[in-house]
Amino acid sequence: MLQKAVLIPVLSLAAVALVGASLASSFDLSALPDPGRFETSVADGAKNFLVHREVRTSSLKEPDITQSDVDNAQNIFGSDCATCHGNDGRTPTDMGRGLYPRAPDLGSEEAQHWSDLEMFWIIRNGIRLTGMPAFGKQLTDQETWSLVHYLRTLRPPKQKQ
Repeated sequence: MLQKAVLIPVLSLAAVALVGASLASSFDLSALPDPGRFETSVADGAKNFLVHREVRTSSLKEPDITQSDVDNAQNIFGSDCATCHGNDGRTPTDMGRGLYPRAPDLGSEEAQHWSDLEMFWIIRNGIRLTGMPAFGKQLTDQETWSLVHYLRTLRPPKQKQ
């Protein structure tokens, strides 16, 4: 009886290890191919959950932003963001397309779904394992909020129906 009680967990553990080894041996570490739907869905879901969790308890208040601030943010974008997202923010560069995951089109629905506070948090803190750096040590809060407002100008125009 004791042998059976030990044998079942040991065989179960061996089966799990065998499946894990099989999956690990077929995993492609290269960043060249585009990720599949499942991997993208899991990664996006985790990113959305974690960013939302971080800002949910935030007490940050958005300052007044002028058109001059937004114009200055366009220059900041050109020097800090265009390297990956492209000068227009909509056409990622070769470097941005080489990241894993790819640098997004910042005017897309996918990028524009973030709240202003979430965008602020992403710019300030970056996102680990994505290539998105943290700019919180080089940009002031005012500059970061201005950049959020600049990114909102990248939205596609509303379609007439």
